[in-house]
Amino acid sequence: MTLPARYNELIDRCWEALQEGPDGVDVALVHKGPVSDLFDGLSDLDFRIVLGTRDTETWRWADDVFYRVFKEFAYAFPDSWRLVEHAPGRGLAIDELYSQTSLGEFLEWELLRESKPNTLPAAPALDETMRHMYLEKFYTYRDPYDATRDPAINVAPEHIDRFPLFSICWHFYVPALRCAAMASGIDGMQSKWEALRWRAEAGSDVAARVLAAAENDFAGPAADLAERCSQDVQSLACELTGSDDPWTAIGARIDSSRMPEQERLILVVLAGRMATGRWRFYTEAPEGYDLSAVLRIDRGHLKNYLLGPILHDDGPEKLLAHAPDAEAHQRGVDFVVNQMSATDLSQPREVFQQLMEHYAVVREAIEGWYGEAG
Repeated sequence: MTLPARYNELIDRCWEALQEGPDGVDVALVHKGPVSDLFDGLSDLDFRIVLGTRDTETWRWADDVFYRVFKEFAYAFPDSWRLVEHAPGRGLAIDELYSQTSLGEFLEWELLRESKPNTLPAAPALDETMRHMYLEKFYTYRDPYDATRDPAINVAPEHIDRFPLFSICWHFYVPALRCAAMASGIDGMQSKWEALRWRAEAGSDVAARVLAAAENDFAGPAADLAERCSQDVQSLACELTGSDDPWTAIGARIDSSRMPEQERLILVVLAGRMATGRWRFYTEAPEGYDLSAVLRIDRGHLKNYLLGPILHDDGPEKLLAHAPDAEAHQRGVDFVVNQMSATDLSQPREVFQQLMEHYAVVREAIEGWYGEAG
């Protein structure tokens, strides 16, 4: 697939900046899903960065790279802010790619650039562990579609009429199909198009209707499609479990296997590597950039990825034991935890500035714990 010019522009800028890094460090720039799934003007670019090192200073450099590139792009192309909704959500060392945390998305990646052939190793075949992980992902789609969870962040005016249909289909319905397919053991279901055709070929009239909408570039009204898609996800859950109460059955299966502490720590490390550069970009983003929307989303990330997963059991004590400055660390933790439930969106730049400062302190303790844990 040939990407639209602005998408290639951002990819090229990111890659060029990454070439200025430390000598001898392998690097790969990845997109979270196949680029064939992208729709011009509607899809953002969701990068992942892979480096051949765990060195914290090198990761500070990579974090700064995306801050600079995203800021320059945002000021150069104000009609394309959708593409720079957020910097990479995770940064992974090559030797971390086969962790349980990483495998949950590694199978879906598309390599964009790499410093030498095979910098990014091949993804493994789908196995029982990964099937279980995709079942957990499928479980997150158990509630009916809710448009408030997927705002049209920085979508340009000329594309906004297409967004409701795109959101229902491409951010709710089809991802649920892909998770269900992989949970059922179908390997190689990388793209959303593949998952959609799989369901349509199985006889789903909803999938056939969504396929037609996607092929028409999501032009046209959403009508009753949200309800129909929610119903088809429910039907798929019944088929997957053979139960009339599928979500209870799935919930029982996934609740029995809590993520180990080491995997929760890895999750926080991988997300935290790329957090402060993203927030720095937000503090300096152009006027008109939708900062309230990204603040609401990032507050959820604090709970789900950036700190919340290790605030269980003896996690807080282990963090404190690895904090260079105990008082500054506790202030940082308190601020981040407060932001997890905060709802005030009136001063997003100031909040992002404080997040950047406080999380940088907390991240030192996270990295210290991770380095000791191996």
